[in-house]
Amino acid sequence: MNKPFDDRSVFIRIQQSDEKAFREVYEYYWDRLLAFTYNRLYDLQASEEVVQETFLYLWEKRTDIHIKTSLSSWLFGAAKHNVLNVMRSGKVRRVYAEDFKKFTSIHFDNSNEEYQDIKEIERMIEKSLAQLPGKCQTVYRMSRQEHISNKDIAEQLNISKKTVENYLTMALKHLRITLDKFAGIILFIWIS
Repeated sequence: MNKPFDDRSVFIRIQQSDEKAFREVYEYYWDRLLAFTYNRLYDLQASEEVVQETFLYLWEKRTDIHIKTSLSSWLFGAAKHNVLNVMRSGKVRRVYAEDFKKFTSIHFDNSNEEYQDIKEIERMIEKSLAQLPGKCQTVYRMSRQEHISNKDIAEQLNISKKTVENYLTMALKHLRITLDKFAGIILFIWIS
């Protein structure tokens, strides 16, 4: 399929906050970037988040970005950078989780105290989620707590799959920011 636009001119339009130009790029490159990231992560949800973050960055930093080659090269380069970050953070989380598990098994044998810590972390997460708009909370809970696919969420809420992805990106970004200092422990407990 030939591109319906010229990279240079469409990027100039994006820099001028032309949402239609951004939507054209988004729709043209979404599947390509998803395939690219999935072939590296083998995790559809993580791949979708990487692609979403790549486009979010493009839009948010559109006036600061300087593309030297082509928009296509920039998008794939940014996606590759985000994939590497996911891989690094996944490895760090696994190592941290293993170290944390060893530490707690040596130093803590009070299951009641551990239960209270888990409940406190869950309260922190719930408090952070409560700060999000209603639909964003609903989408996050359906995806992460009820394990419903993005497609099914979109159908149940009568919104587009892209809107679901946008809500998830917003929720995850919010949680990362608000819970940053507790991220390692929270992720370990939440994933376990």
